[in-house]
Amino acid sequence: MIINPETAAWCSPTNIGNCPPFHITPNNTKVYRNNTSHFPYSAYHYYCAPGNAEHLEKPYSTCDPYSNPQAQELLQLLPHPIWADYGYPTKQGDGWVGDGRTWELDVGGLSSRLYFYQVSGIVNC
Repeated sequence: MIINPETAAWCSPTNIGNCPPFHITPNNTKVYRNNTSHFPYSAYHYYCAPGNAEHLEKPYSTCDPYSNPQAQELLQLLPHPIWADYGYPTKQGDGWVGDGRTWELDVGGLSSRLYFYQVSGIVNC
């Protein structure tokens, strides 16, 4: 999660290639990135798919294929009210320099709702 208050979302209704294909709500509803009235664009800074992905939903952005011999995938989140159920910051600047609060995070709860690329039926270890 990027808590720097100067960081803006690159994911937007006009730049959906920088967004994950969908967002999963706490009640397991999928909201697709082209649903401009319900997708939480400002909760996502940037998503890039692994460079060797074979079934990407267009448009997409791939991670730098030269920085690592293993395929990479990045999902960068921004503070947003949708992350409150998991204990994460809800406003940009929360948790930043000078904010001495302690955060109790439900990392597993949040990570189970995040999109990560996978090909159905294939398990990578």
